[in-house]
Amino acid sequence: MLYTVNNGGLPPWGGVIVITFATIIVFFFGYRFVNLYEKWPWIPNLAVFLVIIDRLAKSFWENINYKNWSC
Repeated sequence: MLYTVNNGGLPPWGGVIVITFATIIVFFFGYRFVNLYEKWPWIPNLAVFLVIIDRLAKSFWENINYKNWSC
């Protein structure tokens, strides 16, 4: 999967090395470290979603043509 996502930039043996190091990190630091990490990664995602919502709202209100509305 890492090979496919990287458009062939990461050879299959490189993906095996990445997965091996990730497994070694979990082995040495334990699952508590993984849970500690998993506690906070939602914050950058929230920031990205808020920026996307902001840009879509601005685009929506800038493109509304009030002259064609009839009450």
